[in-house]
Amino acid sequence: MFSQFVGMLELLRAKLDEKNIPFEYLTGQTKDRGAGYIIFKPTKR
Repeated sequence: MFSQFVGMLELLRAKLDEKNIPFEYLTGQTKDRGAGYIIFKPTKR
């Protein structure tokens, strides 16, 4: 089940790259998760 999910993420990642759509891809291998997370963290207004 998990490998199918990861496979789907890889397909989505390829399509986003193909269309030059920016995205963040965080995995267990990601060294600096804080750098990617900051994009999703809401800012106070």
